[in-house]
Amino acid sequence: MRKLGLSTALILTTVSTVAHAQEPEYGEATPPAEEYSKAGTIQAGGSIGASVTGDISTVTASPTAGYFIADHIEVSGKFTFGYTRTEDDDTGFSMSTKTGAFVVEPSYHQPLSDDVLLKGGFGVGVGYDGDNYDFEMIPAVGIDIVTSRASVITPELLMPILIGDSHGDGSGVGTSVGLAFDVGITTTW
Repeated sequence: MRKLGLSTALILTTVSTVAHAQEPEYGEATPPAEEYSKAGTIQAGGSIGASVTGDISTVTASPTAGYFIADHIEVSGKFTFGYTRTEDDDTGFSMSTKTGAFVVEPSYHQPLSDDVLLKGGFGVGVGYDGDNYDFEMIPAVGIDIVTSRASVITPELLMPILIGDSHGDGSGVGTSVGLAFDVGITTTW
């Protein structure tokens, strides 16, 4: 009888230890980063930013809407309105233009901790500067910081690649590659 009691105690202790080790850190609650990036999450918000491409400086404002089509995978649409100032170093002449663009960006959001996710995306779209259209490819990397149940702040670094007549030397299509930094805030539901 004693042997059976000792075996039963060992089994119960082992089962209890294994069950305790498999309990999630949050019990039944999902960490905010996982909750934010789950399939079906909708978000809306915007960002402001600035970029410098050679002798071109741009300030932008971008309303954004997105939808997580699967866990950690989002597709978003972004309208970007910009003010661009171009300086000609040789003549000292400067010119300013207002621009607009629409970009669709699939992105992946990998949780790094309970409240922080690493975001990587690649936007594709079209822009217009008042005279010419251009094709835009925008790789981006950023960090999603979940600040509350329904808000996220996203600082990100972007590398706009613009292809079109306005980026050439006047004889045809050219390419312009830049670097931009945006800070966005969104709300989710």
